[in-house]
Amino acid sequence: MTVAFAEPTEWWLEPESAGRGRSRQPDQPYSTPSSRWNAHLNHLCLETILAWLQSEYAPTAAAGWEAAARPAIWEVVNGSRLSLGDNQIAIIPSEAIDCSELEVPQEWVDIPSWAADYYLAVQVVAADGSTTEATDADDPAPRPRVRVWGYASHHQLKTAGGYDASDRTYCLDAQELSRDLSTLWVTLQFYPDSQTRAPLAPLPELSPTQATQLIERLGNPALPFPRLAVPFATWGALLERQEWRQALYQRRSQPDGVGDRPEVVRLSDWLQAQVTSGWRSLEDLFGAPQAALIPSLRAATQLTPTDTIRAKTLVLGNAADVPPVALVLHLTPEADGRMGILVQLYPTAGDALLPAAITLSLVAPTGETLQTATSQTEDDYIQLRRFRCPLGTQFSLHLAFQAHCCVETFIV
Repeated sequence: MTVAFAEPTEWWLEPESAGRGRSRQPDQPYSTPSSRWNAHLNHLCLETILAWLQSEYAPTAAAGWEAAARPAIWEVVNGSRLSLGDNQIAIIPSEAIDCSELEVPQEWVDIPSWAADYYLAVQVVAADGSTTEATDADDPAPRPRVRVWGYASHHQLKTAGGYDASDRTYCLDAQELSRDLSTLWVTLQFYPDSQTRAPLAPLPELSPTQATQLIERLGNPALPFPRLAVPFATWGALLERQEWRQALYQRRSQPDGVGDRPEVVRLSDWLQAQVTSGWRSLEDLFGAPQAALIPSLRAATQLTPTDTIRAKTLVLGNAADVPPVALVLHLTPEADGRMGILVQLYPTAGDALLPAAITLSLVAPTGETLQTATSQTEDDYIQLRRFRCPLGTQFSLHLAFQAHCCVETFIV
């Protein structure tokens, strides 16, 4: 690690592993070139600053999140975090030539589990002062340098910083920053319990169904700034849960913007005996003798000649801890051309009960929840109220249990 001091109070760090502007960032998919470049800059700064701190000040310093969890953050927001004992340090990179202020995304300030004690203002520049971004593979960007030029506390950002609602950032003028970085490490060493944070209001709790709906909506990679598409309290609550953050990243980063998106099942095909992959008859799923012994299933199998029933096995969590469940749709063509639909949920073992607190919801394409049913302690099945839809109607069924969600989407 090479360090130069342009001013007695700031550092210029030269990453040893950057190699012509490319750090050894794991090869991870991102939805856009902008997200990929954001990840590159953040990885470069985090690894460079962390290595410097470990060698010079704090051997026990560590990154705030494991490497596998970072792409989900860098897909949607700029910044990273490291830990120095009980203190959290946020690293906020910028490629701006004129460092007139520190701009911190709101996520790093107002999400309670993300908030840091101190925020480092970091500038990434090429050794010759030009931009660090490569124009193409044959003409890579110049080797970068990482300049750490100031810092502020969480309390300063909240009380003295300005808030820009258009891009949800806290901004603090360069004149308001502490520029002597040596004082930061003295403070951390001798005054580790200093009050650095302003009070924060807790974020609302999202249900698994709400989270699934948000992931479906914000997971479209054609939406360039998902962090600005919903109220911050909702967005922050989604990001605070790692499993939801990871699900959003996976949805956005799938090749061609698809990947694990649910298949849209055309229900009218079932009436023509066309089989949709994964959907089976009750007899095939449960076995004819077992289906005949289950009272609720026995009632469901009393069909008219035009009725159709299909079932699909779904897993909500670790199969060793949570038994699979069966989603069942009972279709009845109506005289007016609409389709009557009854939705039920069963345990896949005939004599078993559903786990308590499984939620089954009917959701419109707008995201509005139209119906919900939740299993109780002694339920051997649950169902939604029967509804009717004209041809061409689209809807989704959302299943949620604890932190696990799944979505099945249909068109009549």
